[in-house]
Amino acid sequence: MKSKHHPVLYQKTGRYRHGVDLPNWWDYLHAQDESGCPGYLGIVQLTDGPDRPVSPRFLLASFEHLRFRAQIQPEPIPTANHGMAYFDADDFERHDIPPDPNGPLRSALESFIHGSAGADGTAAALVRCGRELMRATRLTFDAPAAGPLDVKVYGPDGTLLRIIPARCCSSAAP
Repeated sequence: MKSKHHPVLYQKTGRYRHGVDLPNWWDYLHAQDESGCPGYLGIVQLTDGPDRPVSPRFLLASFEHLRFRAQIQPEPIPTANHGMAYFDADDFERHDIPPDPNGPLRSALESFIHGSAGADGTAAALVRCGRELMRATRLTFDAPAAGPLDVKVYGPDGTLLRIIPARCCSSAAP
């Protein structure tokens, strides 16, 4: 799971997208292929664009879905020495994250939006927002006494968003 302030507009296509370092993307796919377990990329996003209002969202897509949609840039760029894998923001399921009106997410969002981040600066305020957004979207693991481990992804209101079955992730050796 990653946290991002907003997707970046790709001028060539006019679409917003997110990216991950290319070596990480290859590692995610390798781990999925080697283990046989389905992998998912989750992104907690603060806004839909650089000049858009704050609208926290949880984005989720399977590696299989993204595998054939990835836009690979193998050349180094200033922020990624080993290239990037990019994905259109529309390639993800989108789930709104309503902020708790009196909770730590609300405080972190307000300090970021109003520039009152204090001595630690705007970057630290964004990190705090990301952490609180990740807490708002929680993962739980249900493990029956003698069965496989399933991962359940819940939204902040307790709604079950997805069950990631562990049919292939048993502890038994092949």
